[in-house]
Amino acid sequence: MTKEKIERRIVIPGEGIVKGENYLPGEGTEKKGDEIVTTRYGLA
Repeated sequence: MTKEKIERRIVIPGEGIVKGENYLPGEGTEKKGDEIVTTRYGLA
């Protein structure tokens, strides 16, 4: 069994998390164009 290190980072509102049409926004995010951006401070 291998353990993968999950890399997380602090994000601020308006910061882009991912680009592409294959993603849907979740809680604390919204879609702007083809980019998913954060709506609050936290870890992503």
